[in-house]
Amino acid sequence: MMRAARTSPDATAFRVLAALERYQSALGMLTGGNASTSALQDLGNAFRALRVECASLPVVNVRWAALLISHYEFLNLLAPWTQTLTEAAMMQAQAQVDAHQTHIDALAQACRVLMRGPHSTCGMRAHRFGTAA
Repeated sequence: MMRAARTSPDATAFRVLAALERYQSALGMLTGGNASTSALQDLGNAFRALRVECASLPVVNVRWAALLISHYEFLNLLAPWTQTLTEAAMMQAQAQVDAHQTHIDALAQACRVLMRGPHSTCGMRAHRFGTAA
């Protein structure tokens, strides 16, 4: 029986960061004024890829759950963006985008901390060669 190769938590955290970067890029397209069907589809694809990577890193479950909720709150906010918004609605939309960015940043920070942790193979290499991680 063949077993799947195990991936280190820091390598998985790196993949989560890469998926998160793709998600942020797609999000930036939508919030930058390109609220097209194609941009929304790119965001959905990036989100699904991020979900897959986060599923293999249970230590970030809390941060992932917060981002998941925030993502769907953000999607609910998108419909009015295709219409003319009042100034108050635009301020509310920006506040939601800022809150969503906070959740993105928290997940990214959790991954960076995991990559620098005592179990990290990157940190072990740096320690072995006498440099700080």
